[in-house]
Amino acid sequence: QHMVDDVRRRLEDLGRFVAFGAICGSITGFSMGIVDTVNMVRREPRPPAAIFRLAVNEMARSGIIIAGFFSTYQVIKHVVEPREVYGIGATATAAVLPLSMLPPLRRYVPFSLTLVAVDAYHTMTAADDDDSDAPQIGASQIRRVAGGSRRRSTSRDGRSG
Repeated sequence: QHMVDDVRRRLEDLGRFVAFGAICGSITGFSMGIVDTVNMVRREPRPPAAIFRLAVNEMARSGIIIAGFFSTYQVIKHVVEPREVYGIGATATAAVLPLSMLPPLRRYVPFSLTLVAVDAYHTMTAADDDDSDAPQIGASQIRRVAGGSRRRSTSRDGRSG
């Protein structure tokens, strides 16, 4: 029974990781599609209906590709559970490989790796109670490195805010 519960929990977690990858990837892809549309229209003006159709196509294409990439990355990361930066790099390499192999998709690589960088930063710095042996950088270490301490802000009249 314990093993079945563990498998069920892992599958539920996997579903959350896929959903997270799809949501973050699609938002990034939609944004990329808008930027691509603006650039295309600047080069070659089009009537409003054609601009709308172009925007929908570009947003859909970019959204699906980046969502697929980031979902794949999240699944691989969930299975491998990288503990160090090189593990995250290996996971990113495995996920970005299909984009790198096809010339028309290579333009998506920088955006994809930006998502990985943000996710890696979060993975390496966020506190996780369930995984105490994962690398952690707490707020106190960041303040110590930055040379500051956490101070309460005060308003002009000297009251704490």
